[in-house]
Amino acid sequence: MTKIVKLDLMWYYPRVMARKTKQEKIIADLRKRLRAQEEKLTLAPKLSSKTKIKPEIKTGFQPVAKTLTLSPDLIKKDLIKTILLSIVAISLELVLYLTWR
Repeated sequence: MTKIVKLDLMWYYPRVMARKTKQEKIIADLRKRLRAQEEKLTLAPKLSSKTKIKPEIKTGFQPVAKTLTLSPDLIKKDLIKTILLSIVAISLELVLYLTWR
């Protein structure tokens, strides 16, 4: 038979875990709205004061898309390296296993 234990953590986290009251939620919402309005008001003069638009300088240079070519020689070389390193690692593990056995 199992016993279900209900933990009440409110004693441990008295205010951190407590839910917000409706009044606190309303106050938080009003603060958010006030900050949003203040940001709009501070951004509006900044945008209107910048009437000069910098012209874009276009040059004849366009970046060339790099294409990656895989030659069979490079693939073969990489596979040989991988196989050799795998053989060395497995051999080392086998030697260690046999010596410590």
